[in-house]
Amino acid sequence: MKTICTQVSRTMILGILFVCLAAVSATGQVAARYSDYVKTNADSRLISLATEIHPAIYLKGNTDMKSFGNGDATVVNTDAASIPMLYATNPAFGKVELIKITINSATDEAVILDLFKTASFTSLKYVLCIYQYASCGGKSETCLPSKTDKLCKAPAESTVKVLYQLSIPE
Repeated sequence: MKTICTQVSRTMILGILFVCLAAVSATGQVAARYSDYVKTNADSRLISLATEIHPAIYLKGNTDMKSFGNGDATVVNTDAASIPMLYATNPAFGKVELIKITINSATDEAVILDLFKTASFTSLKYVLCIYQYASCGGKSETCLPSKTDKLCKAPAESTVKVLYQLSIPE
């Protein structure tokens, strides 16, 4: 009798553990605040890509694509309307490590970056969503993690780090 109870208990515990692990892996990672991430991780490559001049591709209005700098682009700067352009098969995206998305309004938040569809970005490490309006009201950032998670869909096994930043122009 004791053996049957032990076996049932083990089976229940393993079942509960499996369900919990499946739920965690299905949700993927949570978007992190850019400034907090660089403080805790001392990620000099991300800091360089986000703040210094690198060869870059600029996408605007879902029609305009321009490249600047010498060599392969390592950064893509895009508005929300141009996110569909990121799904194109384009060898120019092959060395890109950072996608910077500028979010200017609630309408921009309706567009979704689906990392499943960005096959040309074979070197992608980071996505930085820059909110240039008071998305949460005032200077609050409390809603940005959940809004960024909705804006950027990533596979559960993705190693791409999704970040957000509130940067309202004066």
